[in-house]
Amino acid sequence: MATLNIKILGANCNKCNTLLLRIQHIVAKYQLDADVEKFMDTQLNISYNIFTTPALIINNQVVSKGCMLSEKQIIKKINSYLAEDKQIVFTNQESNKANKIVFFSGLLIILAVISFLLLKNKQAINTEEKINKSAIYKPNIADSLRLMYDYSKQNTTYELSFLEFGSTGCRECKMMEEVMKAVKINFTNRINVVFYNVTEKENKSISKHFGIQIIPVQVLLNKNGKEVFRHIGFYSYKNLCLEFKKNGLIRN
Repeated sequence: MATLNIKILGANCNKCNTLLLRIQHIVAKYQLDADVEKFMDTQLNISYNIFTTPALIINNQVVSKGCMLSEKQIIKKINSYLAEDKQIVFTNQESNKANKIVFFSGLLIILAVISFLLLKNKQAINTEEKINKSAIYKPNIADSLRLMYDYSKQNTTYELSFLEFGSTGCRECKMMEEVMKAVKINFTNRINVVFYNVTEKENKSISKHFGIQIIPVQVLLNKNGKEVFRHIGFYSYKNLCLEFKKNGLIRN
């Protein structure tokens, strides 16, 4: 059983999906022993007395609801459930980054106030529109995946990502479960094994991004998040090891 059991309760909305991606990124980056799941179940929400989403539950305790948590806020929540020697410690670089985020957040608030005042002056309409446009940024699925699976700038030992696209209902997908287990055991902390159930709504955009039409599909990404291998159908552990060898994980 994993040390951390993390649940996200919500819908297929931008906030809920962003929270899921941030938590998956933290778990991968710091190599946490954690199970991360997302649920869209009204009865489950009611059982936890949750009426605003997204909600974050760690080890069966509600730690946040209705809030879009930053990575630093998520890490603080997670640290409270870890032993002192296992807690995540921010490096100076990360602290400086967090300080910059706070600074620019304050700067954006100031710009927003200025924009509101400029609305009263007809001569400043064009300037106000430019400020609004420059302040809007909506991360797409490609940016989010690049952040998750590009290990070149992360403090992690992962050298490859093994993405398995399938479902819990097909025969070949069930056969791939044993293959994934073998990879996890024999390449601990070297290969990040991730299963995407294509029948779940929250995985539709990721499946579409990778062009998944038939399952199961195996995709390997290098440490820079670039796809280096793809296969459709069942693929044995032995054959996967040959691909790992091509990518430098197995040396004679």
